[in-house]
Amino acid sequence: MSLEDFEAVLATLSRLQSTPIQPANFVHPATVTSVSKINALSTQNEVFDQLGTHTTPQATPTAPPVTSPPTARSTPTGTVSTTPKAWLKLSPEEKFRAAIKTTQARGGKAVSLNLSFGRESGSLHSENPMRNLSRRITEALKEQGLSGLPMALHLEVSPEGRLHLHGVVLAAPDQEAKVKKALRQGAGYVRGHAGSTQVKLVRLTDGDRWHRYIAKDKRYTLNELYDDRLTYTSQSLTRLARDDYEERRKAQITTATPANRNSSVKTAKAALH
Repeated sequence: MSLEDFEAVLATLSRLQSTPIQPANFVHPATVTSVSKINALSTQNEVFDQLGTHTTPQATPTAPPVTSPPTARSTPTGTVSTTPKAWLKLSPEEKFRAAIKTTQARGGKAVSLNLSFGRESGSLHSENPMRNLSRRITEALKEQGLSGLPMALHLEVSPEGRLHLHGVVLAAPDQEAKVKKALRQGAGYVRGHAGSTQVKLVRLTDGDRWHRYIAKDKRYTLNELYDDRLTYTSQSLTRLARDDYEERRKAQITTATPANRNSSVKTAKAALH
């Protein structure tokens, strides 16, 4: 073998040693990575197809989220009821008088109710006698199946020092017996002959006169009680009285002419109370 042939053999052996021997099933890493990405993308696309939202994944935005303004509070009926401002400005006594007007307009009854000695004594020394008495009466009405009955009551202490109640009630004729029973129960039963006249229900024909009679001893009543909350009106009668008052107010203002609008408004307010 010549020197040139020997050098050629050495060069061939050197090339064979520098080239790694690969197995028959060898796949280049770059190829494996590409195949994995394709398989992952196919799987993700199948999931999007199942959800019905096949989209191309995008990078998460770095901008701050946009906050939408708060939505208005809604009620189950879609409307929010508001109480007229004119009604809110009325005093408890004025609202009580409005309840009397509503009761008269609907053919209701005037109520007078005496208290038992025990109930009267406890109420005179109570921090909130009207609340205590109204709770007892409403509970008694509930027992008679008259829950929510339209009613308004007013405390009065006579010059003789006797605490009692006056007011109005809207009840059907066939409910009057149950109303009387509930009122006696809430006020405490008066025994003997006086018990037969403990509750009086009389058809209301002159609301203004009835209110003046109820309020005649108001100053004396306030001096005798520990609390100045003298009136109670059920929610049902409050709603009726409020609606009637608002109708009267709007009617008085609507009929006024621009020339005497201010004076008409004052006249309307005086007529409403």
